[in-house]
Amino acid sequence: MCGPPSNTVSADPTRLFIFTGYDPGVLEELNKKAKKAGLHVATGKKTGKYSVRKVKNGKLVAKNVSADEVRDVIKDHK
Repeated sequence: MCGPPSNTVSADPTRLFIFTGYDPGVLEELNKKAKKAGLHVATGKKTGKYSVRKVKNGKLVAKNVSADEVRDVIKDHK
């Protein structure tokens, strides 16, 4: 038996999208906009959902919101 075992996960970054359920490019874009408003965006437990917190004190601003709703939260917070 040569080669890696069948239960290993590939290090291919394009496959991360399949396992985690979110697009890293979208998260980066949201965090760039949120940083200017003093917020931080993280992935939520549900697929395609995000949570938003204040950078200053870590308080939760929004939970289980879509990317479009995150943009609205950022605009409202500015």
